[in-house]
Parts: sequence; C-alpha cells; structure tokens
Amino acid sequence: IGSRPARRTGKRSLEDLRAIPWVFGWAQARFSLTAWYGVGSALTALQTEKPDDFKWLQGQMGSTCVLRYVLMNVDQALAMADENMMELYASLVTDEKIRATMMGIIMEELKKTR
Repeated sequence: IGSRPARRTGKRSLEDLRAIPWVFGWAQARFSLTAWYGVGSALTALQTEKPDDFKWLQGQMGSTCVLRYVLMNVDQALAMADENMMELYASLVTDEKIRATMMGIIMEELKKTR
C-alpha cells in the first residue's frame, strides 16, 4: 500500500515496520479507532441530556437505512478491536506516563462504546 516496502530490512518484527498512514495504522494495530471513537460518549450524552431524542433515535434504527448502516459499521469496528493487540502496540510507546494516559482514554471510550 505505498511506494516503499512495509518493512525496513525485511525482518518480520514490529520494530522493523515503517510508519504507515493514519487510518491504516489504527486498523493495523487492531484499534479501529477512527470508526468508533466518540460514539459511546455521544450516545451517553444524548441519553442523559436529551432522553426523548435518544428514544427517537432508537426508534429510527428499524426504519432509517443510513443510521442502521453507520451503527452496523461501528459495531463491526468494535468487533475487530483487539484489546490484546492494542496493548501490544501501545507497549511500543516508551514513555510510560504518556502510554498509560492515552491508553486509559482510549480504553474508557471503548468501554463506553461497547
């Protein structure tokens, strides 16, 4: 998927991988972050702050193809999100404080969205 080989030396290791495009990188790391991040917070806020609108949205699932399609894609991305692989990729971040902070934020949103 690019003009250069995916690996620097051809060695099959995580350390040998080149930098890869943003969305592909999140997918490669099994985060699928760009497909689901923020959905859980948005739906929780809607349910809490505007419960009537949340109920209306729930009622639209059976009759609105676009909404059903979007939420099915979110569901598919959540199914592909692999927490073990996410932790493995996160371990490549050498600054423990940054790693813990970012993974905490991501995992909390994953929990809300699931």
